[in-house]
Amino acid sequence: MKAINNLLVVAIIIVEVSAMFSVELNNSLEFVVELNKLFIDSDKKIDSDNYCKGEMMFCDDKGQIISIALYNTSLSAFPVGIALIKDTLESLVMTYAGLKGDIPSEIYELTNLEDLNLQGNNFSGSLSGDIKNLTNLYRLDLTGSSLSGSIPDSLYSLNKLIHLKLGGNKFSGSLSDNIKNLNELWSLDLSDLNLSGSIPDGLYKLNGLSYMNLQRNKFSGGLSDDIKNLKDLLTLNLANSNISGEIPDGLYSLTRLKYLDLMNNNINGSLSSKIGKLTKLSTLNLGFNQLSGTIPNEIGNLVNLRVLDMRENQFEGNIPDLSRLKKLMSMNISSTKHILNAKCGNEMLSQSTNKDNCLIRPVSKLCNNMIRCEYSDRPISKSSVDSMFYTYGLRMIVMVVLCIGGIEMMSN
Repeated sequence: MKAINNLLVVAIIIVEVSAMFSVELNNSLEFVVELNKLFIDSDKKIDSDNYCKGEMMFCDDKGQIISIALYNTSLSAFPVGIALIKDTLESLVMTYAGLKGDIPSEIYELTNLEDLNLQGNNFSGSLSGDIKNLTNLYRLDLTGSSLSGSIPDSLYSLNKLIHLKLGGNKFSGSLSDNIKNLNELWSLDLSDLNLSGSIPDGLYKLNGLSYMNLQRNKFSGGLSDDIKNLKDLLTLNLANSNISGEIPDGLYSLTRLKYLDLMNNNINGSLSSKIGKLTKLSTLNLGFNQLSGTIPNEIGNLVNLRVLDMRENQFEGNIPDLSRLKKLMSMNISSTKHILNAKCGNEMLSQSTNKDNCLIRPVSKLCNNMIRCEYSDRPISKSSVDSMFYTYGLRMIVMVVLCIGGIEMMSN
């Protein structure tokens, strides 16, 4: 009799477990059915009988949906039924899906999410403070999604984040010092926002950062010497960000840097000879600032440079020997206040440049025998952001350099 009772207990447990799995599987199927109603292109619909075997969904060994990957797939609305699979979903990608309105509250119920990518949608309103619920996120990408308002302080509680990309939105206000709580960050993109105020000290405590892009903001003040703490940085982009003051000595200690862009700020003072320590640089862009004094000879030590842009500063004196820059693809050096002294000798220049991608002006002497670089004695009128442009060739060079740099970063 006792054995029969034990068998009954085991049978009941099996039935209950089977029912639980059945509910979860039914939830996944129910979600797929709802999602299929929202595809604008009917050809994109998912086979509800084999939804685990396509390219848009991935399941665990129990057939439960753990990942959704909808790239450039237009939907008529956000599938709010996604809450049905909140207990299993770990990755959600819905890029350029034409989603509008507020970010739906169901997103903030997906507490097991590790990866959330809603790039390129057309949301309205702000990012809710309920983002704090997604405590398992290691990647958050909301690039170019038309979000506005301030960045919610609760976002800085997501201390597992490794990649944070909020660029190309309409956020305003200042960057909180609480960003220091994201101490696992490897990649940070807050470009093309409307952030103001000073760069917080907390940013300099993210000493695991390899990539930081803060270009096209409206910061006030300069860079702190504490930037030296970001010793693992490979990419630093602060172009068009209203940075003022001198380049701090701490920046010259970032010897792993491969890409440095400080273009179109209000940076003044001289360029230190310590720039020669940044020997891994492939791109150095200091154009459209107010740097003065002589160009340090140590620029010639940057043997990995592919792009050197120092146009429209206030440099004076001699152009240093650049013959060691054998990888250089593009160079522009110009002064708005002084005439530069450039020697008439191709041996002083990189052997990889020519007159199509190299310009120095205004020079004290034109040289007829130059083949590596264009010398011009024309003075430079005061520039404005509206008048700045890159030639098509230079844009292509910069894109090539960025692609090469990205491949190198991924391989390291």
